[in-house]
Amino acid sequence: MIGTTNIKAISFDCYGTLIDWDSGTYDFFRKILPLEDKERILNIIKRWEAIQFQLIQKQYMPYNKIQEISLIKTLHKFNLFPGNNLGKKFLEQVPKWKPFTDVYPILSKLKNSYKLILVSNGPLSILKKNTKKMGIKFDKIISAESIRAYKPNTDVFRYLLRQLNYPLSEILHVATGYKYDVIPAKALGIKTIWVNRKQILYPGTVSPDYEIINLTKLPMVMSYL
Repeated sequence: MIGTTNIKAISFDCYGTLIDWDSGTYDFFRKILPLEDKERILNIIKRWEAIQFQLIQKQYMPYNKIQEISLIKTLHKFNLFPGNNLGKKFLEQVPKWKPFTDVYPILSKLKNSYKLILVSNGPLSILKKNTKKMGIKFDKIISAESIRAYKPNTDVFRYLLRQLNYPLSEILHVATGYKYDVIPAKALGIKTIWVNRKQILYPGTVSPDYEIINLTKLPMVMSYL
């Protein structure tokens, strides 16, 4: 570990931060839409993620229902009708998705010095399978289903703070999701590191404490907190 830090606990988002969400979702859509080209599939995924984001901010419903409704709505907008039980089929694929190559080397070292917490909108049963793929034993896994609210609802992060019972100065949240994670965490005064894997410009006005393009620089950046 480089330098020193006041941080005692690090929470991580799962999909896009630790698990390769983009590759997984693209493979899923490619399988259910074999006649569509790459550009059209990417446009469909973009629309689907927007619809999904709208749904999770409404009255709580289980994650499988969110996926089923968002997939059907999206595909119908493109005049596509690939069959039934799409939400179920999608969730069956998620445990198979691979972690990024930087996850195990970095988190396995951090595990020796910090409490590691996984905070995700995904179901607990699937998150447990994802962590096995990572090879990391988290001190706690927090699923939105336990709170009956999805990120970016600040209730998720309030729940995290209650579970940790540490001062804000000793907690760090690490995530790729800018609007899902950075904005609500910063609203509560939680230190954040934005993992900007796609190297895009800030999609908003809220600034994370630090920005990195992958996890390899995380230990060094933490020494500045």
